[in-house]
Amino acid sequence: MTKRALLYLRQSETSGEGKDSLSLDSQATVLRADAERNGWVVVGEIRDADQRGWDDQRPGLLELYARCRDGSVDVVAFWSLSRLARSVRITENVVHELDRIGVALHSNQESWVAIPMMRQVMSAFNEQTTRDTQAHVRRAVRERTRRGFPHGPAPFGYVRGERGILEPGEHAECVRRIFQWRLEGCSLVDIAHRLHEAGILAPNGGRWSRPTLAGLLANPVYTGSVRLAEVALPDAHEAIVSAETFHMAQQGHATGRSRHPRTKPHRSWLEGCIVHACGAPMYLVGGSPGRPVLGFRCRVGGGWGTIGSVCPVQPRQIRADRAEALTWLSITDGLSHMRRPREIVRAARRRFREERPSAHQTRADAEARGRRVASQRARLLDLYVNSSYTRPHLDRELAKIEAEERVITALLTGLPALPDTEAIEAAWDRLRVLRDAAPLAPAEARGAILHALGVAVVSPAGVPIVRAGPGRREDAGRVTLRARPEFAGFFPDLDT
Repeated sequence: MTKRALLYLRQSETSGEGKDSLSLDSQATVLRADAERNGWVVVGEIRDADQRGWDDQRPGLLELYARCRDGSVDVVAFWSLSRLARSVRITENVVHELDRIGVALHSNQESWVAIPMMRQVMSAFNEQTTRDTQAHVRRAVRERTRRGFPHGPAPFGYVRGERGILEPGEHAECVRRIFQWRLEGCSLVDIAHRLHEAGILAPNGGRWSRPTLAGLLANPVYTGSVRLAEVALPDAHEAIVSAETFHMAQQGHATGRSRHPRTKPHRSWLEGCIVHACGAPMYLVGGSPGRPVLGFRCRVGGGWGTIGSVCPVQPRQIRADRAEALTWLSITDGLSHMRRPREIVRAARRRFREERPSAHQTRADAEARGRRVASQRARLLDLYVNSSYTRPHLDRELAKIEAEERVITALLTGLPALPDTEAIEAAWDRLRVLRDAAPLAPAEARGAILHALGVAVVSPAGVPIVRAGPGRREDAGRVTLRARPEFAGFFPDLDT
């Protein structure tokens, strides 16, 4: 059977997305030659351009996992272990995951990649090399800073002059105007609008943004100094603004706001954790002389939703004190009557057997088949160690076992998953902590407990709806807890 090979290519720095990278192209050329020599068919390439080897969440690596798990790959080929990862931990995690799936590894530079001891030693060497290189670069940059030599591109408003020393450029006057506007009390948004109206582009060639302006105003380079970590070199080049102007602008940046701050503190621990039965969040109203009673109201309708929208579930408000009392009653009652993990697992497995009887039996047969194959592998290796088998015979038998394991893995992957016992146990541990903390929690801490559990849902069902008084609107009469998905099943009487 012809093996299917997936090529993994990585380069830390490219000039773009890696499509025209000579390094990635050369890796692909060599690996395709390896595949042709071994009789493999190349099913694709994964290019991780501008990705670091110590990042275990890089897009190409995640794609590699996904493509291997779907059963379309037999071999993952790469130039060297340093392309796969620059960390022992990441390397061994990748190897373990691919071995679990049943995918082999091929390295052009390391024929011993399947030998754990050699692989781990060389991975440790690659990791230490990366650390040493980073330390050398940081030391060199610090020394250049200490000597007054430049590094990196020139900041906005400066150009590189003789010997690379910074000199004020054509945008120096623009930098002075930005600082002056800040001293006059302009917000970052106002400054961005003024620059746009003047036709002045940002350093990236686009429109100015708040983060760009904030970074410019906080950069001490405009006072003529250079700073890097613990190294500070004053009067390294000509200043654009004075140190006094810079420090005054920092004070304005710390106190100035481009949006109005919140004018009222949280007046209910339910704020941000309560929704209406229609699914929309509810907001707090009242607390003013004209409306002294606090309440929560659905955001749909009344000018908060789409123009002309009307909340389909009425009434759409509830008094805040009533909502808090009903929510806390629902929380404490639910926590005191939680199901045990074994009950949840048992019920979930019973539903699984009832809804998918054939899948349950198929899974049991596949797992028993997998245990037999694992026993065969162990016995085969023991016979080889005792010199009962030659290496060619071992390879042939291992190939049969690996093929059988891939079939079993594909079969199990296609079946519905059984309840995750470990996840249920972990959720139970978290709920027990909340259950023990709830009786002692002060009012201000109740919001944190609710946020950890889920959200409160307000609806008119369950109890009679009462009138709040003449001319008043109806008040919703029921609040239930909608638990987070990981807690589903623990609260049988709640709206989960």
